[in-house]
Amino acid sequence: MHAFPRGRGCAVTASWFALVESNTTGSGRRFCQAARDRGLRPVVLAARPERYPYLAADRVDHRVLDTGDPEAVLAACRELAADGGLAGVTSSSEYFIATAARTARRLGLVAPDPAALARCRDKARQRDAL
Repeated sequence: MHAFPRGRGCAVTASWFALVESNTTGSGRRFCQAARDRGLRPVVLAARPERYPYLAADRVDHRVLDTGDPEAVLAACRELAADGGLAGVTSSSEYFIATAARTARRLGLVAPDPAALARCRDKARQRDAL
């Protein structure tokens, strides 16, 4: 567990910042670094974390779960919220961004409209909407 000093020398545990899966092109690693730069603890929720070598190289926390199951993602995020707080849920993977947004909204966190994200992912629905 990481602690960051705040205020009068008190150490408090930083909030988690959850990323549902990652991509393998490098932006997932940058998301984790950006979270750390803001004093947050990044954690990647992944079905197969070995797909993301940067997790071990950068000592990024992860949780293994079925990320295709929205209820499993929600349960993992609830556990994180109970363990130091949860500042946000997102994804660097276009495939999981709607799941991340739905989860964040269900937890009362700021997130884009999951329905709009789903429309953008479906090219036929996107054309109809535009």
